[in-house]
Amino acid sequence: MIIDNLSQCLLFHYRMSLVTLLSGLGLSEEEMQCFEQENINLQTFVLLSEYDLIELGVSDRGRREAIMKFVHNYRLQGSNEEPVSGLGSLR
Repeated sequence: MIIDNLSQCLLFHYRMSLVTLLSGLGLSEEEMQCFEQENINLQTFVLLSEYDLIELGVSDRGRREAIMKFVHNYRLQGSNEEPVSGLGSLR
């Protein structure tokens, strides 16, 4: 029971953090809902490619560029994982 509550709390934190991040990057409510529907979390978010963003419905080029700049900077700041170019098809 405690583990379930903890995992729900962590999941809520990740989702709220991603919503805050996406909102700060200028995404619309509809675009943010696409991330939710595809179960994109922060760990997955930093692996997205521009193609993935198009597949997710981020049609505005400026928003995609802002996201990709964030992802690029995140990868440069010392993620211990090897950069991944994309996730393939999300659908």
